[in-house]
Amino acid sequence: MTLLELMIAMLVLLVGIWTIAAGFPKLLTAVRSEGERTSFWRLAEERIQHFKENEASLPFAIAGDPSIDPVTEPDDFDDPGRIINAQESVLDVKGEGFVIPGAQVDSVGTGVNRAAVYVLQQGPAEWSSYPSTTSWPHVYMLVPLQEQRNDPRGGANPMLTNSFYVDEDTGEIVVPSTVYTYDGTQAQAWGVDELMVNYAWAEVGGVNSRPPTHYVQDERAVNSTTAGGLHTFSVRAKARETASVQEFDCLLAGKTSVQAIVYFDREPYGVALPTGRGRYVLENTYGVELLLHRDDAGLKAYVDYRLRDVLDCNNIGSASNPSRRKLMMIEEHVISAEATRTDDLTSDRYADIKLTASPISDDPPLFSQDLSWTDLANDVFVLAVDLTTGQIYDDQTNFTLFDATLSPALENGYRNGIVAVRLDVGGVRQPYVGNTWRFYYSTLNYHNVQLQKPARTFMDITTAECYTGPFLADATLEPGNLAQVDYRTYQVVMEPSAVADMDQTVLEFVAWCDTDNDTSTDPELVPLRAVEGHTVSVDYAWYDTSDMPHYVYGELHTIPPGSNRIALLAYSYHRSDDYPSAEILAVRGVSARAVVWWQTDSGRQERIAVDAYTLRSPFGLVHRVR
Repeated sequence: MTLLELMIAMLVLLVGIWTIAAGFPKLLTAVRSEGERTSFWRLAEERIQHFKENEASLPFAIAGDPSIDPVTEPDDFDDPGRIINAQESVLDVKGEGFVIPGAQVDSVGTGVNRAAVYVLQQGPAEWSSYPSTTSWPHVYMLVPLQEQRNDPRGGANPMLTNSFYVDEDTGEIVVPSTVYTYDGTQAQAWGVDELMVNYAWAEVGGVNSRPPTHYVQDERAVNSTTAGGLHTFSVRAKARETASVQEFDCLLAGKTSVQAIVYFDREPYGVALPTGRGRYVLENTYGVELLLHRDDAGLKAYVDYRLRDVLDCNNIGSASNPSRRKLMMIEEHVISAEATRTDDLTSDRYADIKLTASPISDDPPLFSQDLSWTDLANDVFVLAVDLTTGQIYDDQTNFTLFDATLSPALENGYRNGIVAVRLDVGGVRQPYVGNTWRFYYSTLNYHNVQLQKPARTFMDITTAECYTGPFLADATLEPGNLAQVDYRTYQVVMEPSAVADMDQTVLEFVAWCDTDNDTSTDPELVPLRAVEGHTVSVDYAWYDTSDMPHYVYGELHTIPPGSNRIALLAYSYHRSDDYPSAEILAVRGVSARAVVWWQTDSGRQERIAVDAYTLRSPFGLVHRVR
C-alpha cells in the first residue's frame, strides 16, 4: 500500500468516524429524553394506581379558585412572572375520604396512645379561614338517615333516631338535632350541622305533565330553623319560588335521600393533640397531617382543604396578588435496609434513595415558614412523611442532600436528586426500615405532579341559579356560591334528529363567568374548559313515541378536547317546545388524571397525563331510591 493509498483510506475512515461521532450527542439526548419521559410516565402511573387501590381516598373534586376565568388554559410553568392560569388555581381539595386510623404509640414506648394520624393525599394544606369564617380545613362525617313517613312536627309523631321527614309541598326536610354513630370506641351522639341531600323537584306544571323535572345530587343544605329539638332545612330549589314567580312546585315523593353532616372542631394553632372526640389538629409546621382523637378511630370522615401556595410556602408575592399553587413533586419510596454509605465520624449507616426529578431546588426552599408564618430554624428543601407511623422527617435532621462526611461522600444530592436516609443512630437501628415514605420537594426545572378530577356531581343550570344572589328573594336563604359547594353546571339542548318526532339530547358544560367585571349584572355562561378530556357518567330518562319513559344508567361520555358538548345515545320523543324532551337524572365525574410537567434540557415544557376511570359508586342514590 502506497503512502497515497494510506492517506486516502485514513481520510475515508476519518469521515466515517466523524459522521458517527456527530450523531452521538443527538442519540444520547434522545436516550436521556426518553428515559426521563419513561420515569415520569411511571410516576404518573404510580399516582393513578395508588388511588385506584384506595378509591375511598379519592376526593369528590379538585377545584379551582372562583376568581380564575374558567376559559383560561394551562401554560408553561417556567416564567415566575407570568399571569396566573387555570391550572395553578387548582387549590381546593373537596371531599377526600378516609377511615380514621388507629392511634400510634408514642415515640418513647410508654404504650400511651398519642393520636390517630392521617396523611393528606394531595399535598400540604394551608391554615386558613377561606372561604368563610369557619376553620379550614373542614373535617366532617356523613351520617346516613332513614326516611320516616309521619311528620314529627307538632308533637303527634315522634322523631325517630337517625331519621328524616320530607315535606314535599314546601321543600322542607326535618331532622333531629342529634344523630348517632356506632363506630369508633363506642356509640356517640353528634350535633347536626348541615345536610347532604339528593332529591328531585318539579317546576310548576311538571307533576302531571313531563317535564320539567330536575334531579339534584349532593346538595348541601345549610339553612335551618330549630324548634322542639328538630332542625328544618329548605332545599335550594325552593328559592326559585318568589312572590311574583311561582316556579318551584314540589319535591317528588320517594326521590329524597339525606345524610347528616357533622363537622369536627379544629384545635387552635399550637395545640399538639386533639383534646376530645370530634376534634382534630392540623399539623402546625407543614400542614401535611391531620391528628384526630384516638377514640374516633374507625369512623369514616372527609376533609376539604386548600393546598399551600407559593405565598404561604416561601413568602413570595403579596396578599393582593392572587395565590398560585406551589409547583411540587410528590412521590413514595420504601425505605430499604441496604446501606450504601457510612458516616466517617459516627459509623452510622445510610441508604440512598433516587428521587424521580432533579436537580432539587435550593433557592427558594420548599418551606421557609410554618403555618403561622413564623420562620423555621432551618429551611427545608425536601420533606418526608412515614405513611405507616405518621412521623415527619426533613433534610435537616433525618436525611441529607449534601454531606462530605459520608463515605462515599454525598456531594451531589441537590444536583442528582439523591437522598441519603439514616438507617441507624449510634448503632441503634431506626424503626422505619420497610415503611413507605412520601417525599415532597421542588426542582429547579419546574417539575410538577398533580391529580386532576372533575366534580363528582354536576348540576343543571336551572337548579344552579338558586345559588346565585339575584335569585334569592327569601331572606332566610343566604346568597350561595357555586365554587364553595363545588357544583359544576350544564345546560340541556334539544336538537332535531333524523328520526321523526325524536330529539337528540345534548349536554353543554358551562360555567358562570363575570367577563365584564360588572357585579351588578348576572354572570354570563361560558364553556367550562376544566372538563375537557374527562369522562362523565350520565343517568337519564328518554321517552318513546308512546310517551313511555325508558331509563339509562351509567352511560359514559368523554368530553372531547376543544369542546364542551356531549350527545346522549338515545333519542327522546319531542313533546313540547318549552321543555327538554329528556330527564337528566344525574351527571357525575368518573375519571381521574395524573399529570406530570417537566422541563427538557432545551428548556421546552413537556407533560404526560395518565387517565383512569374511578367508578366508585357508579350508580348514585337516585338510582337506588328509584
